[in-house]
Amino acid sequence: MSDSSEGRRAWVDTDAELAFKAVQGGDFDRLREVLAHFSPLIESVAASYTRDPDDRDELFQQTGIRLWERRKQYTGRGPLRGWINRLAGRVCSNWSRERKTRRREETRYISEVVSMNGTYEPDDPHENAERSEFMARLRQCVSDLPARQADTFHLVFFEEYTTAEVATILGVRQATVRSNLRHAKERLRALMEDFRE
Repeated sequence: MSDSSEGRRAWVDTDAELAFKAVQGGDFDRLREVLAHFSPLIESVAASYTRDPDDRDELFQQTGIRLWERRKQYTGRGPLRGWINRLAGRVCSNWSRERKTRRREETRYISEVVSMNGTYEPDDPHENAERSEFMARLRQCVSDLPARQADTFHLVFFEEYTTAEVATILGVRQATVRSNLRHAKERLRALMEDFRE
């Protein structure tokens, strides 16, 4: 970066720091100005954690919320840009950790409650019969879901399509796929409760 562009950025950041002082004083409207100025930085941090544009939007919004909540923690001792960079990094890191936890919980749920591995054949004929009954009941319960939830669940767990592929097939956003899937699993958990005992 040239000296002139470095100086220009410092000057522009100074304007953003003045806006942020107003934010620290409680001026919520100036927060938009600060976020607009630092949006390339925040988006870059989010992009290092996820390629999904919906997830990046969510992380940008979470960073904005955290920026407002923590606004008084910025002391001005270092550049505002560095403080926002660290703040965005913490938001993204926490989101990534929580997402991994959710995935582990979903995997455990599917393996314990909604097992659909068609190649698994237990040796015990009684287990085979129970599994066949379970799968028949599961398919019936899936068919009783609202159409979007049923289609989403079927494509993800029976057909093994990815979230992105399901979004393309159904012509919806990936966030919608995740939402439909979450609601489907919540409903199925209740409908299949007797098989969990």
